[in-house]
Order: sequence, then structure tokens, then C-alpha cells
Amino acid sequence: MAQFYLESKEMKNELILSSMYRELAVQTPLNSVLKQFFSEIKNIEDCEQLQLSLYQIREHLIQQHQVIVNKLKNNDVTKALGFRLIQDKSSSSGGHFLRWRITFGQQKQPKGGLVWKSLIEDSSIPAVAKKQIAQMEKERLVLNMQMSVLNTMIRQLTDTSEKWFEVEQAMRGE
Repeated sequence: MAQFYLESKEMKNELILSSMYRELAVQTPLNSVLKQFFSEIKNIEDCEQLQLSLYQIREHLIQQHQVIVNKLKNNDVTKALGFRLIQDKSSSSGGHFLRWRITFGQQKQPKGGLVWKSLIEDSSIPAVAKKQIAQMEKERLVLNMQMSVLNTMIRQLTDTSEKWFEVEQAMRGE
């Protein structure tokens, strides 16, 4: 396990730009939101302010995802093997998730996970390309996890605000 971790650590990023997280921390209130989220929240307005900040962070991440999708359009491996990355905007949460799609060949599209897996298992694809595909998939998983965490935080703040409002109404006798 440790050897695998060291090997994974040395693989260069295929999707995530080296400056992405630095820009996220500088251009959004990410650090302060995390501190506030795990501090005392005193009223509904605090919840709403945190939500607004989380929407701002999520919007920045969505823009970064679009940069990644556009960058990958010129990737030699994805072009040669006929697959691409898209931003799936169909989530009811408002977040956009990165999905693999086949660009030529098959009419019936396998699920995103099967796209990368079938390429890794294809014996005609060189090992170096397989490593790149695997690295892309690992980074895609991380990016989607981060989007999911933001969506969950937003949803939890919404639920908390609604319940808090119910408590206040009950205390006022409404």
C-alpha cells in the first residue's frame, strides 16, 4: 500500500492545474467558510451568509471544471482514444459533475466509469497512456467529491435555516 501511495504521489496531474487550489483559496472565501462552518452559528443570517459564500466557492469550482474540460479537448490521449470529459449540469443540487463520454465508435454509451475502465483493460493501449487515463480518473473523482461536499454543505445549511425558522416561529407562538 505504501509503495502504491508513493507511486501515485509522483504521477503528474493530468486534469488539475497546479494553481487551481491556490486560486480557489485566494479568490473565494474558502478558508473563512470552513472556519465559520465549524464555529458557533448564532442566527439564520449566519446560515444564509455561509450559504452565499459556499455558492461563490462552488461557482469558482464550476468555472475551474470548465477550464479542465476545455484543456482536455486538446489532450493527445483522449483525442486518439476517442473519449472526452464533460460537465454534467443535470444534478438537482446545482453542482456540475465531471463525466467521461465516448466521442466516436459506439452508439450505446457505457456509464462514465466503464469508459475509463475499458480503456485500462484494453491490451492494445500502451502502458503510459493507461497511466495517464488512470491519473485523469483519480483527479476526476477528487474534483467530483469536492463538488459533492460543497453541495452537501449548502443543503445542510438550507435544512438548518428552515428548522431554525420553525423553532423561532414556535417560540413566537405562530
